[in-house]
Amino acid sequence: MYIPHEGGGDMVETGDVEGRLCGELAASIARHVTKHSQDGAPGCKGATFYHYSMSAFEAATVALTKFGLLAPVPRADRPGETWYCQHALTMDADAMPKYLAGRVGKDDPRFAELLEAYLGVVCGYGDPPMPTGRQPFDCLEIHRNAARMLAEAGYLEPVGDQYRWTDKIGPTMVAGYFWKEDFESLAEIEERDLEAESDEIVRTMPDRIVQIFKEQADVISMTIVLSKLWRDGAWRLDALPESGNEWITLPAPCILLAQRVLKKFRAKYGIA
Repeated sequence: MYIPHEGGGDMVETGDVEGRLCGELAASIARHVTKHSQDGAPGCKGATFYHYSMSAFEAATVALTKFGLLAPVPRADRPGETWYCQHALTMDADAMPKYLAGRVGKDDPRFAELLEAYLGVVCGYGDPPMPTGRQPFDCLEIHRNAARMLAEAGYLEPVGDQYRWTDKIGPTMVAGYFWKEDFESLAEIEERDLEAESDEIVRTMPDRIVQIFKEQADVISMTIVLSKLWRDGAWRLDALPESGNEWITLPAPCILLAQRVLKKFRAKYGIA
């Protein structure tokens, strides 16, 4: 196994929060992207991952490489390849905060890319993902070190035992397609829309559909029925045959809506 050398770089005189924040963000990214590594424990020097041309992981590859924390692993079939190949950590994730604290000064041009990569990986693909909404959220232990530094830098604010994103993170959230241009959370918009639509579906559900689901209430059946009979905010029973199951086909991609509707349907009609 090829283990790249540790990233170099001169020490800089800095006590600024930027270096410490960069270190925690980089460490968090490193642990997440290498969690399925077969070349070493996740987050440890030599642990590898491949970006699979996914934008969040491509951004992570670029950002970590610019800080000297990641290096390409040579391929036997293409020795000069530095992009379409595995990449390996050049040091343990646990060492990154201290390492970057002494090497990253204020207004480092690499910081913006690292912050966007952090949101893309940790908020987009975290296990579990860090919330991107504007409401206060519980911070899990795996996110806590980075959250403390993000709060010290003004990107998060403590709310009791929770945290809430501030407007300072707005441009990066917009760039990562987590927020709209007015800094409204897309996840919270989608949640409000899902809640409102599922309420309307259950409220207006025709008796014939109610009877069907009193007899067979499962997510797949609900998904199929909604894909066929719920159109533009209203039930369209003209698509339902008089009898038989010929309307059952592969479900449309509305499984989240179906799950929400089924939960409310069961609560309304007392179905366990």
